[in-house]
Amino acid sequence: MAQTDSYYNPMEKSLPVDSKSAGADEQGYPTQFSPPGYSEFSAAEGYPQQPVAPGYPQQPVAPGYPQEPVTPGYPQQPVATAYPTDQVLYTPLRNPPNDYLALSIFTTIFCCLWIGIAAIRKSSQAREAIRMGDRTAAHEASNSAKTFNIVGIILGIITIAGLSVYYYFKFSSG
Repeated sequence: MAQTDSYYNPMEKSLPVDSKSAGADEQGYPTQFSPPGYSEFSAAEGYPQQPVAPGYPQQPVAPGYPQEPVTPGYPQQPVATAYPTDQVLYTPLRNPPNDYLALSIFTTIFCCLWIGIAAIRKSSQAREAIRMGDRTAAHEASNSAKTFNIVGIILGIITIAGLSVYYYFKFSSG
């Protein structure tokens, strides 16, 4: 049996094509290949149905194009049903409570780091509740942020005053 360069695509129902008769390039791959039974067609006739490899179910095609029957024993793929999704639109609050974010940042930087971080977290929760339109959660987070800020500022003032007095007496009694 003579060895010939051939091209075989398992998805097409056709025999391998001799590269010399199909016009091959340097590596032996066909440059133009028209499966048997196919001819030139116009756009008005529509595109012909592509052949299906044995053992694979038929893929759905656009309406108006011919379909080949599915091989018996191979079920069609189930079609997923699309359901409409509900979109929830949130309306921001009118006259929202203060979120105290600027005060929380001030408390974090200048007074008490850990309490300031908790205040920033509560301030961001208050902003999120305001954006979502949840007045109750916004007031609760706002009040918590306010409380954390007050406690942080008081602890910061006490710490700064205590350190000032300590260093004053330590270095002045000499």
